[in-house]
Amino acid sequence: LGHLAAFFHPAPREAMVVGLGSGATAGAVLRHEGVRADVAEISPEMVEAAHYFTSVNDDVLANPRFSLFTMDAREFLLLSHKQYDVIVSEPTNVWIPGVSNLFTRDFYQVVRAHLAPGGVFSQWLPGYSVDEGMVACTLASLREAFPYVSLWNVRDEDLVFLASDRRPSL
Repeated sequence: LGHLAAFFHPAPREAMVVGLGSGATAGAVLRHEGVRADVAEISPEMVEAAHYFTSVNDDVLANPRFSLFTMDAREFLLLSHKQYDVIVSEPTNVWIPGVSNLFTRDFYQVVRAHLAPGGVFSQWLPGYSVDEGMVACTLASLREAFPYVSLWNVRDEDLVFLASDRRPSL
């Protein structure tokens, strides 16, 4: 997930990751040369757990290009004036209260306001936990905030949305 958005940006430098989880996504973003990453994670327990995944997250918590903010990602963006080349959202289980807010037109508009021109937003939606209606609803909400949206099916049931204000160049 962290790589896909970075691959579609011609020269990413500033990235934001919504949710730390195991840290693998943030670690993937930081594998791109010169990229800095801000990560917003609402759960201090997830930050603690990420220490156990250093073998898969490239010891991301110790990376000097990594900044951690233990707070709600939407609030983080609303309080920030920073622009990003890449924003990656990886929280799962859309039916969980709070997480569902990360799949709304309102959230996508906040994200777009924090993307630099030509910036790329990617969002994971686990296909095994949603139905076609949820996929269609997410796609429609993204299309209200971004003129260019694509849906990728990776690894059987993992879905990734890419969105931008510009058509990606391949």
